[in-house]
Amino acid sequence: MCYGVWRAAYLPHIGEQAVDVEDAGNRKRKEARRLLQELKERGYDRVRIEGDPGNDLVDVCRLTCLEEGIEELKTEEEGAPVLLVDGRGLSLDWPEESGVASRKSGVEISGSKRHGADKTG
Repeated sequence: MCYGVWRAAYLPHIGEQAVDVEDAGNRKRKEARRLLQELKERGYDRVRIEGDPGNDLVDVCRLTCLEEGIEELKTEEEGAPVLLVDGRGLSLDWPEESGVASRKSGVEISGSKRHGADKTG
């Protein structure tokens, strides 16, 4: 197959995939921004980010913290929420409140609540 035929056949599909990846990245940035806005609305100005350091989404969350004026804590601090990065999913883990188990917003997970994006996408 000559290069011109190959390019005409495959290049449009590669371009579509690049757009899909870019759209997924933008959705995750918006989700991180939404979670950090919720954090601010609840009166917090700092968060610890927990996740695999090799995960690009952890870096996205760090940059979003900078943009939103949220201080990233490098160590565990009592009373501070945690932004959990699990694969491609994001959620907030709220500090324990009045002796109740730690709250995570969203989906019920063994007595606690989780809030964030689903882990698909």
